[in-house]
Amino acid sequence: QESSSESIHGYEAIALYGSVCMHVWGDGTVDDPSVANNADVARRVSLMGRLLTATEVRSAQRYWHVLHGDTPSKTIYPKQYKPAVVGMVWQTMVQAQTWFGSALFLVYGIQLMPLTSISERRDDIDWLRQVYFPFSESCESDKTCTDQGWAIL
Repeated sequence: QESSSESIHGYEAIALYGSVCMHVWGDGTVDDPSVANNADVARRVSLMGRLLTATEVRSAQRYWHVLHGDTPSKTIYPKQYKPAVVGMVWQTMVQAQTWFGSALFLVYGIQLMPLTSISERRDDIDWLRQVYFPFSESCESDKTCTDQGWAIL
């Protein structure tokens, strides 16, 4: 797997879809049994999406977002692993690179995109503080970062 952000946002979309459908079907307050059943199914879809989103957010914070310093209980990686992010997770190895490049702005960027409402829950403030300067420095040192639109992050 290369990024946690795609799955988080996919699951968030399922939760939102279920929520919208639930409201469309009257939130289960309609007397028609078929409509009430549709609302109940939509409610379950929304709840499943919320559960999957929460599970993936927790996994991202555990396996992809590497906290250093005074938070040793929040990281599973040895202190020799310096980046604040993991780019690729293998069975027995992690790497600070992506399938499409090894520039640090790519590794940080793929974990930050897309920016949606769930990003506020996904991205711990302590982790963002550790990510900002390495991402910024990597982006400023490589014109490709701006050319390809990564700098907007």
